[in-house]
Amino acid sequence: MSNWFQQSVVDPGRLRLFCFFVAFIAAFAFIRFSVRMIRAQVKWWPGNVTPGGVHIHHAVFGLVLMCVGGVGGLAVQDSDSGWAAVAAALLGIGMALLLDEFALVLFLKDVYWSEQGRLKMARARAREQRYAQPVHRLRIWFQDLIAGRPDHR
Repeated sequence: MSNWFQQSVVDPGRLRLFCFFVAFIAAFAFIRFSVRMIRAQVKWWPGNVTPGGVHIHHAVFGLVLMCVGGVGGLAVQDSDSGWAAVAAALLGIGMALLLDEFALVLFLKDVYWSEQGRLKMARARAREQRYAQPVHRLRIWFQDLIAGRPDHR
């Protein structure tokens, strides 16, 4: 497994992309779980962040992490270093937190659990699925073209 990781991720220079992707997926899954626990008012779950009675949405933390990760990624010269991987992971976590509250950012009001917010997220997922497949096919086509393999539509 480590040989595959070295050959497929580290050697071609994809460590930062890998760290970003893993952090994004993990953070998105975690924040969805957290929101569900808060909504269900589970007693053992920490709940919302409300210093001084002001509710802080996780989009705020996402923006801060995106800024830190983005600037950190620009500041690190060696793209194979651990710091570059950490910066990419912070960017991924921040993007996950921000995108989870996309309806809040779009409407500038808390529509997270309203019909309007749920509809917006459903549309976003449908768009993502609709656009991901042709992009994936185009990527495979270019790889085949570069490798000199015949066209296999």
